Amino acid sequence: MSMTCTKPVGRSWLEGVVRRMRARREARRFHSDSDLLKVDERLTPAFKAQCSSPQQILERTACDLTDMAPYLPRQAEHVIDLGCGSGRLSAALNNAYPRWEATYWLVDGDSHDFHKLHWGQYENDGVARFYNQRALTEHLCRINSLLNYRYVLVEDSLKWSQYPPPADLLFSNRSIGWHFPVDIYKDVYPRILKPGAVCLFTWRRELEQTLPAYFEQVTMERESFQNREILVVRYQP
Repeated sequence: MSMTCTKPVGRSWLEGVVRRMRARREARRFHSDSDLLKVDERLTPAFKAQCSSPQQILERTACDLTDMAPYLPRQAEHVIDLGCGSGRLSAALNNAYPRWEATYWLVDGDSHDFHKLHWGQYENDGVARFYNQRALTEHLCRINSLLNYRYVLVEDSLKWSQYPPPADLLFSNRSIGWHFPVDIYKDVYPRILKPGAVCLFTWRRELEQTLPAYFEQVTMERESFQNREILVVRYQP
């Protein structure tokens, strides 16, 4: 379906003001927090395709969390990072919201064949192949003390190695919705989301994709780092 920016569904003007105030407050916190994300010399080369320095990695991560903040649940038991890449956003969320005590489910492919098969199908380039290395993800989690995570491997057939318990939050940063259509996992979402769960996708209009009927659009926003669109939906079975 063709997506357009809309006003939030079922939310008052006052709630929108509160969301914006929360985003500004969190932005100040994220951008001033030197412990938001740790990156070492092993990780820096893997980010070089899109971030030229460790400082830019931190700036990008702070911007991404700022964009997400107005829509994050107050509490989360299970969080799904779909197309997790290096896992940097899960690590940063865990550092920023320790009160959640959430289990993070890091989901991604881990083979050249996976990307050759599925990236080629949707005419994508290979930039993110740098990030899709399980050893790299595990290293980033380790140096950021993210111990409460599970790595879910997606096979070439799109079968998952395991399925998370129903989650409160799912996000996909520049992966599902951007490189792959949201509906690529249309049969999986009902299995892994709680009713009312919030989902955030980076949205690319040029990618032919259909939003499953059980997703209620909350809003479409512009991200602060690269001005791409972020689609916010709620799972309503």
